[in-house]
Amino acid sequence: MSNVVQLTLGQNSLWVARLLISLVEFQSRNILRAAALAEIVLFPLIVFMALFGYCGLMSPFVYYYFVTWRYTSRRNPYTRNTFRELRMAAEKVAAKPALPALVQRGLLSAVQLVCRLAPPMENVQQ
Repeated sequence: MSNVVQLTLGQNSLWVARLLISLVEFQSRNILRAAALAEIVLFPLIVFMALFGYCGLMSPFVYYYFVTWRYTSRRNPYTRNTFRELRMAAEKVAAKPALPALVQRGLLSAVQLVCRLAPPMENVQQ
């Protein structure tokens, strides 16, 4: 019992926890960007899984609804920013002259499809 009291009352108790908390605070932007990227990349995987019977047919629709909520969130712009960064990267790759025309058209049509599926953003005046 005395060990428990010493851990909770000592001056240097749980320094590892304080270190981890400061690390998370310092890297919070990168952590949230990685989470947004994972949410975006997960959508094609869910569609693939639904088409081949690994999950229910409703899963892509439910996940699409989730991603649209994340995209339109005013408090968390990371999903929207990650979509924009991915779009710019895809358009930059498609603009390279060494890329075959078929791959270029496929990439640009995928970008257009994602843009059409994006929910409309409402303008909020302050």
